Amino acid sequence: MNFTNINNNSTTQYVNSPTYEQIRTILIIFATCITSITAILGNVIVLFSFFIESTLRQPSNYFIASLAVSDILIGSISIPIFGIYIINQNVWKLGNVFCDLWLSVDYTVCLASIYTVLCITIDRYCSIFYPTLYHVRQTKTIAFKFIATIWLFPSLLFFITIFGWQYFVGERTVPDEKCYIQYMDNYIYTIILQIVYFWITIIMIFILYIRIYQTVVKIYKKQKKTQNDINKMLNDSIPLTGNIPLKINQQSELHKNKNIHLCSTIQKILKYPKSNKKTNIPAQKAFNTISIIVGVFIFCWMPWHIMSMIVSICGSYKCVNAMLYDISYWMCYLNSPINPFCYALANKTFQKTFIRILKFKWNRQ
Repeated sequence: MNFTNINNNSTTQYVNSPTYEQIRTILIIFATCITSITAILGNVIVLFSFFIESTLRQPSNYFIASLAVSDILIGSISIPIFGIYIINQNVWKLGNVFCDLWLSVDYTVCLASIYTVLCITIDRYCSIFYPTLYHVRQTKTIAFKFIATIWLFPSLLFFITIFGWQYFVGERTVPDEKCYIQYMDNYIYTIILQIVYFWITIIMIFILYIRIYQTVVKIYKKQKKTQNDINKMLNDSIPLTGNIPLKINQQSELHKNKNIHLCSTIQKILKYPKSNKKTNIPAQKAFNTISIIVGVFIFCWMPWHIMSMIVSICGSYKCVNAMLYDISYWMCYLNSPINPFCYALANKTFQKTFIRILKFKWNRQ
């Protein structure tokens, strides 16, 4: 991610007026506080849910816990400092070392979030297409190894490049009053990096999502065909059962009623199979989870990466609107407070556990 380094020379006198600046500052402080607090509290509740609800402590859900950790860091570090930077009209007052440290942490947790969403998609994909192997191989140990890789790679990539770039090129070109990554001036490197860590990841997520969607549609059509066959069988066969004359005249009236009742019961069981009452099939649950998480993820992260690619290809920040650039950057952070609501919508167990926590029913189960 790149921090705003856009100078708008056409700023009007109205924009520079004290009233405008006061309103702008109040709005930024309000947005920063709400976004930060919601991100922290919401994702703390997610982690606390793992502590009190044993059914959530499954290997596949550890990726969600990892995503919650990254969102807490974004809410407690990235968002507040960026808010201060914007309030100061993109003037950095905390020194070069703290600037590089903040950028390193921010980029690391953001990329960890992106890779975690990819791992969630891969995990759901494997649970559908390789169920037997998945249940054997997907253990907590394997999940922790993936999570460790998710965090280690971005940490090495960004801490080395952000702190070391000035030594690689022989000088620091970022002004003291600004805070952005120095390699952003190298547009070729920036484009390649974004393609590798974001656009390829998005393409992989999209391909896996389409495969899961096709499977859900196939299962739905198969269920519908099965239900139609059952209905046809019921219409052709079961109504006749009650009309078949009994050959044994000695059979009691009570016995007749039992036979009719039995046929009626069989009809109800066949006509309303449990699998059709609720969409509890693994493919449907996986599709619901991925649809919500990936949908929100793309909505929040895509605009800024499109803006950033335009800047990189154009070679100047003048190619994009300053306000739209800031909004697209904020949208990346907005993903963190939204994620807990996504988990609640996608997973009934999360939803029930969240309600328990809000009601202060914290007994472990």
